[in-house]
Amino acid sequence: PIPLNTTAGIPGTDRDEEVQLATDTQGNFLAVWISSDAPEGETFNSCLVSALSSDRGATWSDPAALIPGEQNQL
Repeated sequence: PIPLNTTAGIPGTDRDEEVQLATDTQGNFLAVWISSDAPEGETFNSCLVSALSSDRGATWSDPAALIPGEQNQL
């Protein structure tokens, strides 16, 4: 397995939950989850983030907030 969160494995930096995964017949994947990981210099409670793969999950984009800024907080 490939970690999708860029801080995976660093103690005390993240808490990810409720992961959902979708795929199509072309080898594209979309992962969406709730993250409590705050990027350096930012603070928030939890937000929805996503990552994309276009090569059957071999590589993934960096996680990105689905809605930028405070509107994305849960």
